Amino acid sequence: MLAGTHDLILPSTDSRYSAMKIFMPTTILFDLDGTLVDTMPSFANIAAQVMSMHASLDFGHARDLYLKTSGLPFEAQLDLIVPKHSKKKAMVDTFEKRKLHFSTRAKLAPSTVEVLHHLRASGIQIGISSNSYQEQVTNFAASSPVPFDFALGFSQELSKGHSHISWLEKRGFGDRKHMLFVGDSLSDAKTAQSSGISFIAVTTTFSRDAFESEISDITCISDITGLIDLICAPSTLSGGHVHDCPAAP
Repeated sequence: MLAGTHDLILPSTDSRYSAMKIFMPTTILFDLDGTLVDTMPSFANIAAQVMSMHASLDFGHARDLYLKTSGLPFEAQLDLIVPKHSKKKAMVDTFEKRKLHFSTRAKLAPSTVEVLHHLRASGIQIGISSNSYQEQVTNFAASSPVPFDFALGFSQELSKGHSHISWLEKRGFGDRKHMLFVGDSLSDAKTAQSSGISFIAVTTTFSRDAFESEISDITCISDITGLIDLICAPSTLSGGHVHDCPAAP
């Protein structure tokens, strides 16, 4: 089981599941691309074009490899896909330039905006934890209709996982045992597991079967709206969309 001392297993009213895990975080870390915004198909196309041009990889094969290694910085993905390639820097520079240009048009879906507002209104701190370059993450957060409490990207000092979590712990966002990471990649799930925080998988890039084949006890949702039934916190919302925490069984 992924870490999370404040997770409960409760009976489910849905006949498809015998039990439902309820998370009680004080802080939620959201991956950006593929989780908060539907950018991964376009980024996969950009990456495939770059690898086809510089490394002579078949476009379809390169696209599949990009998606399979997603969640890592692109330069780390290249280390796995085309190790020690002489044109690695050119590929990284071209990809990141095109990615940054495209990402300026990425917007939160209305349903995602609603969920994020609900979480903030319930008193939960929310923010971004991404391995996209810090400039992209900062620009996205600045243009978001929902305020984020933090927006962390990839830099020389920080990256998704332990360093992001430690940065948050040192700045008063609470202990990692009260944090929850929401992401769309197998790398995200493994990062959360190795960092000692709870995780919910969004099955936009990888299927439920793919996640469950890697981590047996994992919670999956099809999109961000699925969080509403899985998160509890002292809620100030009328109607209790983010519901009050039940008593532990």
